[in-house]
Amino acid sequence: MGHIASGNPLAGQNQMPVYAGVVCEWAIDPALTAAILVGMLVEFEATSVVPAGDGSYTPVYVQPSSTTADALQAGVFIGASTVGTASAVPNTIAGGASQTAMVLSWGVTQVLCDNTTTAGHTLIASTGTAGIAHDSGATTGTASRTIGTALQSVTISSGTALVWAKVNIA
Repeated sequence: MGHIASGNPLAGQNQMPVYAGVVCEWAIDPALTAAILVGMLVEFEATSVVPAGDGSYTPVYVQPSSTTADALQAGVFIGASTVGTASAVPNTIAGGASQTAMVLSWGVTQVLCDNTTTAGHTLIASTGTAGIAHDSGATTGTASRTIGTALQSVTISSGTALVWAKVNIA
């Protein structure tokens, strides 16, 4: 588990501020064909880390979160890299061997949302679109679905948009 300190907090030079929070690197399922976008919610695949019989281990993989409430949430995807190279943030990835995801589980980052957000409202995992957050319309969370709190009010009439949020995935 790593910690990222905030950089460029005032968005100088019209550059996006750097993320602040607790970030872990997890393996991306090499069989994944769908893209994981910056700000998407990711979850752990239901698997067990056991020896493969030859002394090697099966890694724990992440994938875009499902629309079904469960306790597998890992956090918000903020970037990816290939094993053995420096991590690049932010970027988008579409599976492949030896790819790792940088996942923020606590802190401040942008989250992809599918409806209009209000600052102070709880963000939950969408039941309509996998990997996307949804403004719950309330200030209290929902068990196994709560992502965090929206920090900005954004009007989203169609599609998705990145919204600043305080993420707190237990």
